[in-house]
Amino acid sequence: MSITYKTNNTWRKLVTFLELPRKVQSDFDYVSEECRIMARFVKYRGSWYDAIDTMRIEGQLQNELPGYEAYITETYFSGLAFKFNRDCDSVICATFYSKGEE
Repeated sequence: MSITYKTNNTWRKLVTFLELPRKVQSDFDYVSEECRIMARFVKYRGSWYDAIDTMRIEGQLQNELPGYEAYITETYFSGLAFKFNRDCDSVICATFYSKGEE
């Protein structure tokens, strides 16, 4: 499998649950009271994502997405990858998709 990814390499600030727009907060109603002050949400391409609600990149995927630490799948063949800064207060996002077998 081969992965293609696209990013503009822009650092995006992670925000807390309390900083989300009110109408967006209901999408993340699973966040407990004590975690609502943690910076973990990022807006990318018009949608909000919980950067904590991700899978760690391991194995072959590490070679395909160098420097990215975590991902969220969006479809069977695509997803969103995250590269966190040292302080974990901002993130670079990239969309990725499988090009299939070659």
